[in-house]
Amino acid sequence: MSEAFFSALAETPLVSPAPRQLRVFYNKEDGTVSEILNVSVDTVSEDPYVVITQEHYDRCHNKLSIYKVFDNELKYFPPAHRSWFLEQHELDTNPWIKGRHKSDE
Repeated sequence: MSEAFFSALAETPLVSPAPRQLRVFYNKEDGTVSEILNVSVDTVSEDPYVVITQEHYDRCHNKLSIYKVFDNELKYFPPAHRSWFLEQHELDTNPWIKGRHKSDE
């Protein structure tokens, strides 16, 4: 290699990149997550946020709608189970009950 390469390299200081962190920005009233950003540690933000690890990000980045910030932590809130509370005899399309229709009653 050329000596010019090494002299140019010696003149240029090597600077390591600033540390970064994953921030979850959320709504203060209900804790819903608005976005997740990978920003520098010294970035100033007025919006409320929580710092998370890469493992948390890998688990939740596809399912932001079921995660909320509660007590300054990102927590999983599964959707409510929906049930119509119907009995088998109340279902018109139940194949196991033959010959019974509401019109027969």
